[in-house]
Amino acid sequence: MLKKLSLPVITAALVFGGASAHAEMNADQLKALIQKANEYGFTYYTEIDIDDDMSAEIEGWVDATTYAEVQFSATGDKVGEKRKEKKDPYGLSHDALQNTLRAAAANGLVSFESIDVSKRGHISVEGYTADKKEKEIKVQMNQVAPPAR
Repeated sequence: MLKKLSLPVITAALVFGGASAHAEMNADQLKALIQKANEYGFTYYTEIDIDDDMSAEIEGWVDATTYAEVQFSATGDKVGEKRKEKKDPYGLSHDALQNTLRAAAANGLVSFESIDVSKRGHISVEGYTADKKEKEIKVQMNQVAPPAR
């Protein structure tokens, strides 16, 4: 019985209290990255993932029919890109993304690991608190901005 109880406890300690295995960016670094993505031409954001080397992959819409996945280096240079034709854009505008990050910061996040937006308007922001505890903030898109069109 002891072995069965100890595994979940160890797992919980690794997930909630252990050292970070993923990279994270503070608010200023993320703001600079988003500015580079905005300059690239993103109009709606659906996903931002920070990699271990502080590079980032950003996904979203660059126009009404083009979905892009762009890899940015740690210095903000574009190092890779995939584009595909899609219909029905969705995601967070630049302003709505900024509002989402402010809401996440108000809920205790000081660094950010990923942001995901679903077609249904569910937003998930993962990051870390000041005491390095992993935390996920969930928000509905209509709480930060009108739905994308």
